[in-house]
Amino acid sequence: MKSEEKGLIKYSVTIGIIVFVVLCVTHNLNIRLNTLKSITDYAGDSISISVIFAFFYEKYIWRWNPLEKHPRLAKKYSGYLISTFDDKKRILELDLKQTLMTCKVHQKTEESDSDAISTNIIDINGRNALVYTYLNVPSLNVREKSPIHYGSAILFINSQKTLNGGYFTDRKTTGHITAEQKIK
Repeated sequence: MKSEEKGLIKYSVTIGIIVFVVLCVTHNLNIRLNTLKSITDYAGDSISISVIFAFFYEKYIWRWNPLEKHPRLAKKYSGYLISTFDDKKRILELDLKQTLMTCKVHQKTEESDSDAISTNIIDINGRNALVYTYLNVPSLNVREKSPIHYGSAILFINSQKTLNGGYFTDRKTTGHITAEQKIK
């Protein structure tokens, strides 16, 4: 289990326990056999609140938790890639949609669009890296020399502001990507 999943479970269970205790205390509940229905009602309410909290934490709240170590990436990056296919520098845009557990990557150049099929943020010797496998669909006007293909990229997260690393494709080409956070 990834550390992000463990943290989400820990926070959700903690919230559930706190809600349960608060409900019991605020209703002056004495734990007796005849109050079993009240206890189960409070437990159900606590679980419901925990699930709602877990949903919002995974989508949004984790970004503001100073104890959360998961990298917070920007939504948009711009930069360039240089392919070993022709050593040509191509301008690119990266659009990221990130939650605590997921990250979606869309890459656009003048010649093609790529969408991540599988994405993960991992630790490589103390450095965070965005690792993804993608499907690249070139524009029709370049498809003869650049067919549809799969590839993988490893972009090191230098800060929230910069990503750089390499990629390789099933066409047996490789390249380098450098991207910086786009300022709004």
